[in-house]
Parts: sequence; C-alpha cells; structure tokens
Amino acid sequence: MIFHFNDLKVTNDFIYNITHDSIPWFINTIFLKEKKLCYLCKDNNEIDFIQKNIKILNPNINIIKFPFWDFPLFNDISPSVENQKTRINALTRLVNFKNENCLILISLSALIVKIPPISEFKKNYIYVDKNNQKSSISNIKNFIINKDYKRVDTVREKFEYSIRGGIIDIFPSNLNFPIRLDYFGEHLDSIRVFDPISQLSKKLINSFYLFSASEILLKKESIESFRVNYRKHDLDIDKTFYETISNGQKIPGTENFLPFFYDKLDSILDLIADQKIIFNETNIDFFSSYFDKLKKNYEKSKYAGYNIFNQITLDKNAVLKKLEEKKLVTISNFTNYSSQKSNKLVSTKIPNFFLQNQKNQIEEFKNFVKQNNNYFFLFSTKNSRSKERFKNLFDNIIDLDKNSYISNSKLYIKNLDIFSGFKYTNSNGKGLIVISDEDLYGKKKYFNTKKKVNAEKYFFEISNISEGDLVVHSDHGIGRFKGLKTIELHNQTHECIEVEYASSDKLFIPIENLELISRYSSKDQEFVNLDKLGSQNWQLRKANIKDKIKEIAHELINIAANRAVKKGKIFFHNEDRFLAFSSKFDYAETSDQLNAVNDIVNDLESGKPMDRLICGDVGFGKTEVAMRAAYIIADNSFKVVMLCPTTLLVNQHYKNFVERFKDTDIEIIKISRIESLIQKKKIIKKLQINKKLIIIGTHAVLNDDFEYEDLGLLIVDEEQSFGVEQKEKIKKLRSEIHVLTLTATPIPRTLQFSILGIKDLSLITTPPINRISIKTFICKDDDDIIKNAIENEVARNGQIFYVTPKIKFIEQIKSKIKKIFPKLKIGIVHGKVPNHELIETYNQFYSKQIDILVSTSIIESGLDVSNANTIIIEKPNFFGLSQLYQIRGRVGRSDTQSYAYLMIDNFENLSEKAKKRLDAISKLDSLGAGFQLASHDLDIRGSGNILGSEQSGHIKEVGVELYQKLIKDAINEIKNEKLSEDEWSPQINLGIPFFIPKEYIPEIDIRLNIYRRISKTNNYDELKKILVELRDRFGKLPVELINLSKIIEIKNLSKKANIKKIDLGVKGFVISFREDFKNYEKVINVVKNNSKNFKFRKDNKLSFINDWKNKKNAIEAISSFLKLIVCD
Repeated sequence: MIFHFNDLKVTNDFIYNITHDSIPWFINTIFLKEKKLCYLCKDNNEIDFIQKNIKILNPNINIIKFPFWDFPLFNDISPSVENQKTRINALTRLVNFKNENCLILISLSALIVKIPPISEFKKNYIYVDKNNQKSSISNIKNFIINKDYKRVDTVREKFEYSIRGGIIDIFPSNLNFPIRLDYFGEHLDSIRVFDPISQLSKKLINSFYLFSASEILLKKESIESFRVNYRKHDLDIDKTFYETISNGQKIPGTENFLPFFYDKLDSILDLIADQKIIFNETNIDFFSSYFDKLKKNYEKSKYAGYNIFNQITLDKNAVLKKLEEKKLVTISNFTNYSSQKSNKLVSTKIPNFFLQNQKNQIEEFKNFVKQNNNYFFLFSTKNSRSKERFKNLFDNIIDLDKNSYISNSKLYIKNLDIFSGFKYTNSNGKGLIVISDEDLYGKKKYFNTKKKVNAEKYFFEISNISEGDLVVHSDHGIGRFKGLKTIELHNQTHECIEVEYASSDKLFIPIENLELISRYSSKDQEFVNLDKLGSQNWQLRKANIKDKIKEIAHELINIAANRAVKKGKIFFHNEDRFLAFSSKFDYAETSDQLNAVNDIVNDLESGKPMDRLICGDVGFGKTEVAMRAAYIIADNSFKVVMLCPTTLLVNQHYKNFVERFKDTDIEIIKISRIESLIQKKKIIKKLQINKKLIIIGTHAVLNDDFEYEDLGLLIVDEEQSFGVEQKEKIKKLRSEIHVLTLTATPIPRTLQFSILGIKDLSLITTPPINRISIKTFICKDDDDIIKNAIENEVARNGQIFYVTPKIKFIEQIKSKIKKIFPKLKIGIVHGKVPNHELIETYNQFYSKQIDILVSTSIIESGLDVSNANTIIIEKPNFFGLSQLYQIRGRVGRSDTQSYAYLMIDNFENLSEKAKKRLDAISKLDSLGAGFQLASHDLDIRGSGNILGSEQSGHIKEVGVELYQKLIKDAINEIKNEKLSEDEWSPQINLGIPFFIPKEYIPEIDIRLNIYRRISKTNNYDELKKILVELRDRFGKLPVELINLSKIIEIKNLSKKANIKKIDLGVKGFVISFREDFKNYEKVINVVKNNSKNFKFRKDNKLSFINDWKNKKNAIEAISSFLKLIVCD
C-alpha cells in the first residue's frame, strides 16, 4: 500500500489523471500485475527521475533505459560514452531477451530517430562462461575487435580492452565494472572483476554477458554501403567523413549518416510490441515541438538538401499512429475534457503548509493528519536533516530506510526524490497520502549527504615516464629518456634505461637502479638544456639548489613553528547564537560542509593560528562554511576581512553576506578601487569604531590606509586569481591571524602546501541533489556547431557565455554572431573595459537584458548566473587547466543540463601540454573534480618555489620529483627526523638474467612504470604486493621477473647494510663496503662463526668461499648473510 496504489484497476478505456510526482507509484502498481511494461518519458531527465524513485519503491525491479542521443543531432559531435552504453544495452536486451520481465523507460525524442536494423542486434553478445565453448580466447578476441571495443595498454574506461598473452581485460558496455579473463591456452581458467584504478582483482565470478560496444558497427558491408550512398548523394560536406569511415574509423558526427550504412532502418517501437505502454498525453506538445525543432536544426545545418532527415527520422504523426496501435494506457497531469475517453481521477495534489515553526501552523498540519486517519502517510525526505524535522513532529513514525517492515502504523518516512506530495483514494475511501519536505517547508535546494571523502583518493598516479620525456639522474643531471634497451653483459641479457645527454652522449642505467631516475616535469621541456656527462655543472647546480632549498625549508619550518608556538587568539562560539545563525541557512548541510565547519571550530579553539584550505567545486557550499567562520569571529567582537580577486565578486559576496547576516548585529562593508575618497574616510572611521565588522573587498583592502585593529580572520576567496604581489602581502599576515582559503582549483603551490602538511585541508565534494554535470564537447571550430549551440540555449530562454583567450578576437566574434542572430543582444567584457562599464554589463547579463556575453577569461572568478547554461570556449588550449575548469564552471549552476563546447582550430597543431589539459578536463567532467584537476596541474605546471614569487621556481633546475624530495629531506633534516634514502644504489652482480620480458608486458610505458615501482620498494612486503598484482594482471611470473625481485630484495638489504657492491662468482661471492660503513662488529661476529668460508681481503672486501650446486642456493646464502648484518 505504501509503495503502490492498492485496489487500482487500469484499462485502456480511461485517461488517468495523476500528479507528476505520483507517476512512479502508478507505474509500480501496473508493473506488479503485468511484469512487463513500458513508460514513455518526456526526456532523458525524466528517465532518470522515474528510475531513481521506482528503484526506491521496488528495489528488485529490472529496468531498461533507452534515452535519446545526448548530443545535438546534425552536428559534428558524438554522444557520450554513458549514453552510448545505455542505448546499446537496451537494444541488445530488447532484441535477444524478449521474455525478460522488465520496465522499459524510453525518451519520447528517441521515438523520432530510427535505429539500425533489428537484425544487427540479434546474437550481438556472448555469454562468457568457463564451460561455454564460445568463451574461448580466439572467440572473445574476434568479438571485441569486431564489436568496436578500443584496444589500450591499461583498461580504465568503458569500451576498452587489452590483451596480455593469456589474459584479456575488458570493460563491457553492459557492466559497471571491468572484467579480467585468464586463459590457459584456449580454455577460460577464471573470470575476475578488477578495480580500474589499482588494476587489482576484487572477486571471482562464474559468468557474465558481453555486449557490443556500438550501435553502428563499421563492418565491411556497412562501410561499403556508406561509400556508395555518400557518392550517390554527391556529398561535399567534408571529405574527412568519407576518408575516415572508409578506413574503418569513426569520427564525431558519424551518427548523422546512419541511413547510409544500411538498406533500411527500424524503430525502437518495433521492439516493444508485446508490452503494455503508459503514455502521458501531457507531453504531446513537447514531442511535437521537439520534432519541429529537430527539422529546423537540420534545415539550417550543412547536411540540409541531402535527404538525410526523412531517412533518419519518423514523422511525428507516424509515431503517434504507431502508438495508437499499441496496448496504450493513457495518463495526464491535467483533466482532458476534449478526449473521447473518460477521465478517471487517481491522485491529486495536497495543500502546501509551509511551516515556519509557528505553533498554529504546526497544529494545523497535525490536525490534517488526524482528520485523514483512513490514509497511510508517507513523508518523503531528501536528507537526514529534513527527516529529523518530520520525526520531531510525530512520535510514532516508522523510518523505512532503517526498517522495511510495514507495521500497523499509519505514519512512515523514507528518502525519495519528489518535490510535490499527493493524495490517492481507493474504492473503500482509504488510501495513501505522500507529503514531501517541500510541501511543509517551501521550495528549497537540498544537498545529498555522503560519507567523508578521503583526500588521497583524489590524487592521480601521474608519475609515468614516456619516451622523449626529460628525466633527472641524481648523479648526472637532466637528460632525455630514449626508451628501454636490451643489452648483453657478462653473457646475460639485461634491460636498461637509455638516457641521452648533451652532445648525444648516452647513459645506460640498469633497471634495478631506476630509483636514481626521476621525472623532470611536464612544463617547458622544449626550453631545457641537457646536462653534459662527466661535467661538474650538475653537481654544482644541485648543491646550490640544496642550499636554497634549505633556506626555503627553514622558512617553511618557521611558518609551521610560528603557528605551533605563537598563541593564536582562541575563539569560542556561543552555542545558542551560533545554532540560531546556522539554522537560517536555507539548505541542508552536507556531511562535507559539516566536517569543514567542525574543522574550523576546532582550529579556532586550539589556540594556534589557523591556516586552512577549503577546496570545493563551484556551488558546493564553500561560502556558507566561510560565513559560519566569519560569524564566530565577528560575534566575538573581532573583525573579519574577506579578500576577493574582482570587484564583481566583491559585489556578489557583499549582497549574499548582507542577506545572510541581516538578523545579526554584525555590519558588512565593502572596499574596492571604485570607492570615492569620502567613502574611504567613512570606512576608515567604521574600522576604528565598530568591532563587529566583516569587510569584503579586492586587494584594495590590503592598502596601507586601512588599519585593522582586532583582526581575527582573513578569508581569501578564489586564491588562484591573485597575483604575486598580493600573495606576498597576504603572507605577512599569516602567522598573526587565522586564515581561511577558499578555492575550487587550488594553485599547485597551495596544493603542495597541503601535501607537505603545512596547510590544513578540508574537501567539500558533495554536489546539490539536482545538480547535473556539465556535458563537455571537444570539437573542431565549426560555425554550424556554434550556431546550433546558441539556438538551442536561446530556445529554452537561456543565456550564453562565449569566451576567447585574446581581446583582439572579441569584435570579430561579436560581428559573426550578430550576422547569424541579429535580434540577440550581445555584451562584451574584458580587462580593458572601464570598471563602471564592466559592472553595468554584468548587471545587464544578470537581469537577462543580454543574451550572449562575449569575454576573455575575466569571467572566471565568481560570476554566478544560473540562467546561463551554455558556454563556448574558443582556443581552449590557450588556457591553463585550472583556469579552463573555472571558466567552464560559469555554467552548470542550476538543475538545468548545461553544455560546454571547447572549439579547437587544428587538433594536429596542439602541443602535448595542451592535449594533456584537454584530455584531463574531458575525462574529469564529473561534479567535484576541481581538486583532481589541481593535482594534474601540479604535474603539468610544477609546484614552483613554494614561498617565492617565481611560479615555476627552482623546479626548472632539478625537476618536479627531485625538488619535492629535496624539500622534504631538508624539512626532515631540520626536524632531526629520518631522511629519505640517500642518492646512491648498490651494484648487485649475480650472473642471472633479470628483466621483464617483452612477451610478458609488451607495452613499454607499462613495463617502465613497473620497473620504477619495483626499484622504489624498500622492503620485501612492498615488493611482494607488486608481484601479486603482476600475477593477477599479466599471468604467471616469468623466471626473469622472479630473478629481478631477488635482485631488488638483495639490493634493498645491501643499502640498509651500507654495502656498495656484491659480486657472485662460480665459487663464492665478494662484498665491497662503503667508506662510511659502521657495522663491522656484526660482520666480524658472522665471520668468526663461519671462519672456514669467510675471509677479509687486503682491499677491505669480504669474500665467501663455497661451491654451491646451483645459484638459487648461493642467492639464498647472500640474502641470509645480509639479514644478519642489517642495522636495526
């Protein structure tokens, strides 16, 4: 009764009038009887809404989703991976598993565009099972190659596969996790799910279905059909399509040519002939207008005139006629008096109570519940906070999220994603009343609550070295990595790293000594001079850098010491007043926000100056956290300064702070460069008189004219936007006051502070409940794409940002847009526009007087316009990674789907660094990815001199990895803590081959990465974990790799024992000690106990004489000896 409409009988003879938010209950009611059902959703968003809620009502329901393509058709753009996966999954299941009990959710728009012939999807899968002959390695290889899977070195994303001997890794289109198939010859030995990040197996499974990776498969027949049709239509759109597809490769926009690949196309309606279909006739107008809009887009596109539209689409009337032939259950959100069918009322809206904690309103609501005692009540909440509000109203409420048992109680509560409640009455006068939190407390934006996120999960493994990269050898300096080379030495095969130095000199480094090699960085590699082998220049340079780094380390230690020793002002908060201030926040706090607030409260009460970084994506609630910190300080009669990079952001924060603090006795003032002399004098006077004061301003607040007595807190917003000079001024204040830094994408230097533990870090990674991630398209600069993007946004009454990297392009862009859209109002902003004009233009954009805002990157800081949900960025390769992320973040600030178009002039001319940035931002388009992007930027830009004004800093001298190691060592040395290992490596000559065979790991990058990881291990446990991983990923360990592990184990023991070299011969081994060897006492004891075998030589080397039968015993003897003498 709680999760469906009891006693409701449904036929085709009525139009059932129901509220929109009660549709999941209506669907569930019919599904429980029919077991097979289809609901036609208005759009892709409603598919997600229905799926989410019906899964809560009926967790065991089997759902198939068929969305419309999530890209603008008739543009050179392709659908997202997730969209492709969902569609191919639906088509394969509907064609091949017709007896499957399921609920099918189809977007109305998807009915318009045809699908490939149904025959293309028959048996378009493999059931992978150890006992199934079709699961042989040759069959699986043939399937994934022909079904559009992409071969990669390491499988991390959907549609990818890799083959390593008898192991196949694949990320099936129909699964949410990758699979590892382990073969013995042709026979499938095991099936394992593995983690795409760690690459380690998680669990064994018995079987799975493997679906195709694409709707349109480029087979020999379909390619030939495309070529014939392309020539037949005499297309001159773009020869690139013809040439690329003819070569068997897809290109963005391939979907537009769907009719060219096949003789005939089918409709998704052909696949739901047997199911009962629920159709909401309220959506007919939307369906009709969408068809008309699609046709207009086609007629205005470069594809017009080639008769593609009529081939790829079904006429809207033809679709409606097909629907009438089906088993149709009609619903409507309104009463339809013109229909031939009778209307039958199922659910109605309930009154809005809008409780404001007033007794009369609460009593009125409780009376409503009492008067309807024939009904079950289900209170729908979106988070734990609103759930507590309901529970405070009633004592006998049952929480169905904790207890699924339906008792005799009439009152229940559960987390659901609905906004408006409803009332359903059955034939007995009883029924169900659902009340949402918005019915009681008004329309508010809510946040999901999640568990605390571990910051370490946001760091990517970005330390791989590729051929051509600059590397740093601790003894020889900067060289260029040329690859892995196999050489013969002492009649044994060895794999070495080849590094090229100045004058084309070559250095070959044994793979067991790879810890001496570090990455330089990804920045400015083309401008770096290679060192000369044998030259003293590198050692002198490194020594000089070490001295400078010690100075930096001392200053870092001083900062930390000042914070630890200096007694910062202790600020306790008044519990009642702080709770009252917090409760007036219109949103339910996320767990991340609450954790950040608690961190700040603890900092302020610790007695040490706070220096905390709050990192959270745009719109994730950083400002509210800052407001609460500001309230605590100001309520203690101390001043707060909030520093913003632009006047625009100052005005925005000023309005928000004034509104938020309106019921307090705390005054808010603003300072920027546009204040007159008279205004400045008034501000100075307020600073002298008023103690409860929050000052919001640009860097003008740092002016010497303003003196801040009793300054308790400095808040720095959008810190990545400040210049060096301002940062140096801020730095002077740090040891004296509490500092809170807010950012979505911390600059590398600040991120490095957090990594080194100098600055505390709080992450806010939880998005608002209805926030949708931005769909990002990286495409060639095409007027048709731009035109379509603007038309689509204007059609939904939205606004557009158009960003270019240089001022000189702005007028040209404005003219181009004006020609296409003469009626649209276009505004211009950039750094040379006078400040008062900037503010006026921004205000016009806020108030929707301007449709398109053409700008430079000046808009990146804090411009918040929820109605602007499309951004076009020209030449994105000219922007830094965090800058690009900030610019893109101007859209996507509401529950409307937003789009970002990154327009590239020429993909071939992109620098490697630009490709990395674009690749990072396209892969990390999920909500809350700002911290991840900053981690990438730490690699791409380097952290620089952490304290100085030079962003790239000393990193140019020694490279990013060595720089970080040196600074950590310097800090530890000052603290008298253990240093990282010295820059030397023992030589171990055992006369056995040790390397990773190419046949075992063919990919050079992966092999090199494994070498680096193995060489950096410090103990056997770490080494064993890597060996387990390799066995899991690549199969049985080869002898040469086992030998390598033995070499590394002995090398690690030798380093701990301070042994320089070990040589194993036919009749024993010789050990050479380092000059600073100190543990002779243990060695002498071992020698005394084995005097027959051990002898000290005149050159102070130690020899061990024994005639072993095999080298395995000899190596074990060396290992045992080393374990005896290793220092504790």
